[in-house]
Amino acid sequence: MQINTTKTVRELTLEIPGATRVFEKAGIDYCCGGGKPFEEACATAGVSTDEVVRSLEQAAESSALAPDATQWQSQSLSKLAAYIVGKHHVFTRDELARLDALLSKVCSVHGQNHPELFRIQSLFQDLNRALIPHMQKE
Repeated sequence: MQINTTKTVRELTLEIPGATRVFEKAGIDYCCGGGKPFEEACATAGVSTDEVVRSLEQAAESSALAPDATQWQSQSLSKLAAYIVGKHHVFTRDELARLDALLSKVCSVHGQNHPELFRIQSLFQDLNRALIPHMQKE
């Protein structure tokens, strides 16, 4: 894939699956700074444009090889919503349950020497209580 370096960070983010991870690793702001030209964003982050282009090309190639490489910009919102619920909500629910069990184990083993773990557990449980009903509504 040929990367057009005259585009903005936002445009590249929308066009290249996996670009957000590349930009995060390079320290390039693709959210609020997404309107910046790509080369300017690279200069601001102090990274080589050529290096980031290579990483973007690799991300694009990896995505093209993926069996579920759907072009979401051309899909309906209902199809996108169904995909998010089916893939990401299921994963998140499973991971929350797994992490809750792991956190309970860590607190029971190390909590006496590290009472801050119980604060982390409380915050995690608050997050869990907020996320689960939200995901069930959808």
